[in-house]
Amino acid sequence: MMTDYHCHILPGIDDGAADLDAAMLLVRSLKSWGFEKVYCTPHITHKFRNTPETIRPAFELLCESVQAAGIGMELRMSAEYRIIPETWPEVLEKNWLMPIED
Repeated sequence: MMTDYHCHILPGIDDGAADLDAAMLLVRSLKSWGFEKVYCTPHITHKFRNTPETIRPAFELLCESVQAAGIGMELRMSAEYRIIPETWPEVLEKNWLMPIED
């Protein structure tokens, strides 16, 4: 199974897909290239102040849209972390870790 482990595909979350249409275009492209699983990994940084709670609605919206479109793509929620003083201590303190589990 081809898996993308680093993908800024969630609509409107960071510097990836701007909206749901763009996200669905990316999903369809990934599927056409043979991918079957995608880890959605938006930034959690001082620039993109995401948390699991802000990421989850976009993740759920994309999952629902992919399922409704009948695209056989498994989506998983994770994040791209920067291990820097501006964000990493807060990630650990607030337990915002979303590890990739395979």
